[in-house]
Amino acid sequence: MNLSPEKRIAGVLVPLFALRGENDLGIGDVAALREFIDWVAEIGFKLVQLLPINEIGADNSPYNAISAMAIEPTTLHLAPNSPQDLTREDFDAAVADVDLNTLRLGAVKYRPVKKLKLHLLVVFSQQMPQEGAGRPSRLSQPAALRARSGSTFPVCVLAA
Repeated sequence: MNLSPEKRIAGVLVPLFALRGENDLGIGDVAALREFIDWVAEIGFKLVQLLPINEIGADNSPYNAISAMAIEPTTLHLAPNSPQDLTREDFDAAVADVDLNTLRLGAVKYRPVKKLKLHLLVVFSQQMPQEGAGRPSRLSQPAALRARSGSTFPVCVLAA
């Protein structure tokens, strides 16, 4: 898109957490963002701007990010086959003890949502195909990235 002061465009600013869907896990995520972008384009807007989506701290403010690089895990779309190695069985087992209806109603319940999504990410990472047999793992902990982070905490990268 070519931006020019002579050519005006209109857009929408939205917090990603507010883009709720019927089957979300209690917070807006990138799947809802895809739907929103399609709708915005359909009605003639040219731009969607988001509040920061960096990983947030305990106060849940998008302006108090705890990382300049990491995306907030609650914004990831986690559902059966999304990511592709998260099976329906593993997803259903992970959410079995969660009242999804309560989680989906009303204001975002940040702590329970984050706990659930982090649990699903752990389940997903345990189910991913391992390296070997001529195929690299899509989940890795590259040494250079770990060194740059200055942390002994594992840095994981998911490659599509």
